Amino acid sequence: MALDKLLEQLGFSQNEARVYLSALKTGLNSAQNIAKEAALQRTTTYSILKVLTEKGLVAKSKEKGKTRFLSEPPDKLLALANTLSDRVKKSLPEFEA
Repeated sequence: MALDKLLEQLGFSQNEARVYLSALKTGLNSAQNIAKEAALQRTTTYSILKVLTEKGLVAKSKEKGKTRFLSEPPDKLLALANTLSDRVKKSLPEFEA
């Protein structure tokens, strides 16, 4: 299965998946370079990086006065999936009611 499709099954939008995978591939990098790798507009990429940072899937840092982004290790995705699974299990009684 393609990684982007797997990410979409975890709740990522198509562009979020592209940006996450591009950030993973490029390592610590600028939004501009991540955008280039993802084949998206820089402004779109900034918005997506903000969302992924809020979700804890991308880290943001300043290096020589410039903002750089680094995707968190893929293990974080497993934690995200486990959290979602736990939430569904806790909500089962509500679904069944």
